[in-house]
Amino acid sequence: MKVLFVCTGNTCRSPMAQYILARILKDRGISGVRVASCGTDAREGDALSAGAAAAMKRYGILPRKFRSHPITRSRVAGADAIICMTPAAASAVKNKKAADFSQLYGIPPIADPFGGDDAEYEKTFRSLVDACRLLADDIEDGILTQRIKDINGQ
Repeated sequence: MKVLFVCTGNTCRSPMAQYILARILKDRGISGVRVASCGTDAREGDALSAGAAAAMKRYGILPRKFRSHPITRSRVAGADAIICMTPAAASAVKNKKAADFSQLYGIPPIADPFGGDDAEYEKTFRSLVDACRLLADDIEDGILTQRIKDINGQ
């Protein structure tokens, strides 16, 4: 299974989600899941924001050599589940494999901390940890793709 996270610039939220989910899955001993990220308005090759890197580092997640990626047809086609940070991102993706965290779990959209202070990045990081735990539960239970199909009326 491949999970693709989508935000706007692919320098804060979606990379944090990518690394957080990968860590949670590893800690639970769940294998066979590839996790990636991209952005609806991302440029190829931008570095992870310093705030996102610092927030992850505080929790022992060390993103190595991350570079941003724009959303492309091939990235979307290669994903089994596309998880967006906000309803607007899910609408921009326009794909039946896409859903946002609020659709999936009834939680608020994940706020963009870009340009904010450490407290904003910390709040976003904590929100993503909570959301990714729910996502990992659905992956572990084998129901994530069906949940997304149900949301999209398939």
